[in-house]
This record gives sequence, structure tokens and C-alpha cells, in this order.
Amino acid sequence: MCMLIPKDKDKKDRQYQATKQQEQAQTLALECFSFIFADDEKQSNFLRLTGANIDDLKNLLSENHFLISVLSFIMEHESWLLEFAQNNNISPQDIPNALHTLSH
Repeated sequence: MCMLIPKDKDKKDRQYQATKQQEQAQTLALECFSFIFADDEKQSNFLRLTGANIDDLKNLLSENHFLISVLSFIMEHESWLLEFAQNNNISPQDIPNALHTLSH
């Protein structure tokens, strides 16, 4: 027996998957942020290069453009990217994938 799936259900499934991917990318960016801010050198470099103000970080953490800057920053430092990936048991490719998701 063949069942047809209504187009609305298919659309909702795609929307659900897109939302889930967005949330996973945001979570990964927040984990990168924690990794960066757990180390004085990384934190100092991040603040200097991004121009972010430490007093504004709480508000910025919910902004996609800021999360994109976090992922971009970690990608610019290959040794830190590899360290983060290894510490979190993820593929280094997960970072640019998350960046792509947040950028679209």
C-alpha cells in the first residue's frame, strides 16, 4: 500500500530540520565561545580582533552575526580549531558547516 504524504507535512518536516540545524549551529558557536573565553590569550585575541566589548557579550550571544564571528574566529586559528574539535569529539568540518548554516 502506497501512502501519499501531504505537501504541508513535507514542508513542515523541512522547516523542522532547518530549525534543528540552526539550533545545533548556535549551540556549537556557543561552545566555541566558551572554549575561547576559557583561555586568556584566546579571549584577548578575540576581543581585539572583533572589537567586541566584554560588557556587551551577554546581549551579543543571542545574535547570529556575533555567533558567526565566533565561528569565523576559531576557523582563522587552525591549531585552536583542531584543539576544539578534538576536545568536543567533533569533526573540524563541523565548524564551517555551522558557519554556513548561521549565514543562511
